[in-house]
Amino acid sequence: MNYLTWMLLIKTLMQCSTYEWTPWFDRDNPSGTGDWETVTSLYNENPNQMCQNPVDIQCQTTVGSNYTSTGEVVSCSASVGLVCKNADQTDGSCQDYRVRFKCPSDLDHFPTTVVPS
Repeated sequence: MNYLTWMLLIKTLMQCSTYEWTPWFDRDNPSGTGDWETVTSLYNENPNQMCQNPVDIQCQTTVGSNYTSTGEVVSCSASVGLVCKNADQTDGSCQDYRVRFKCPSDLDHFPTTVVPS
């Protein structure tokens, strides 16, 4: 297979992928050092609802405000998740956040449990 054919195949496969949003996750409260809604922790705790390599993320407070409107120092990325450190906030405390991720919808990316009939 030549390079051009290979690139066309990759492009076609990428276009065929469909994605879906996970449920909202709020695994951590801002007590302690902050609010940590990380990909690794969420995948470990919810392997049937989460993928290991999400392509997008949405971050908001648990009351539905976008994380960028809070005035807090917050990191929100699909590769890491959401991190809000209490020490970085002017009042010493983060709000409570939730996240959801965009993951491939094909079952190969999600572990499955077989239920005997």
